[in-house]
Amino acid sequence: MTLQLGVIPATGWSALRPLWQALGWNEQDFPAAESWYLQPNAPVGASVLLVHARAETIIARLMQEGMPPSQALMTWQGQAEAMLECFKTHRRKACMIDIQCLTSPQAVDSLCQYTGLSLSMSLPRWQTAELPAEEYLLIATQLLCQRPEVAPLLAQLEACTLPLSDACLQPPEIDLPLVLQRLISNQEQNQQLVDAHEQAKRQLASLTKHSQLSAAELTEQREVNRLLLAQLQSVQEAFETQMAEKQPLEERLQEQQAQNRALTRAKQKAQHLRNKLNRLNSRITRKMGATIRALGKPLRRKPADKRRLKRQAR
Repeated sequence: MTLQLGVIPATGWSALRPLWQALGWNEQDFPAAESWYLQPNAPVGASVLLVHARAETIIARLMQEGMPPSQALMTWQGQAEAMLECFKTHRRKACMIDIQCLTSPQAVDSLCQYTGLSLSMSLPRWQTAELPAEEYLLIATQLLCQRPEVAPLLAQLEACTLPLSDACLQPPEIDLPLVLQRLISNQEQNQQLVDAHEQAKRQLASLTKHSQLSAAELTEQREVNRLLLAQLQSVQEAFETQMAEKQPLEERLQEQQAQNRALTRAKQKAQHLRNKLNRLNSRITRKMGATIRALGKPLRRKPADKRRLKRQAR
């Protein structure tokens, strides 16, 4: 027998997908299991299985996913009322169960006996979804206590639900000391986060101030750089002007240096010629002296002759 499945999304029904398929549910034939029953005149198959869970569990799971408490309560209430109306409309074909009762093969056998369903395969292993955190369960329980207007809806759901086991009749057990310990730990963590947030704000303010100062310093530095660049350009132009004026002087200096080098070479050449002339004069002088001495030898007299001539002269 083909099974049409309708579920409240926050029941954790996806964890039991192998079981639904073994009971005859085909997602291709009956898609949108989480929403089709919300339509008042939605068509149904030959056998309909409506799956919900305790209100505390659904509301707590929605809050754990990030939904505000009041919105989580309204979401559960709308889905539960729509599922209950679908069950009443199709009472002959529909069966409503609490997913938390499917904890054993005996519960599945009871479901099959009541609905006439048969397993299309051997009973697979399944594991129910984990319950939400206990602090969320505590808040959801207190929220339901503060809303007496939902009490009739809770009573109708309990009356229309097939009692596969006593698990669906028992409210969730909440370890209050553990919840208190978690709340204290969360409070300490929140305080640490607040302190870290304040420190981050101070750091951000400091960085913002530093950034503003840096921006002012950058603007000032840019102005200084602009003035330095203008001054550098002025110096460059003055340097180019001086170089242009200095070019003729350098040319004259190079010309004068060339003349000086030529004069130096001429002086060196003249000195060389004088030295050569002096050596030649010295040589001629020596030769003339030798010649004169050679010519003067016959004219010289002996000392005896000189004395005789002196006496004769007296």
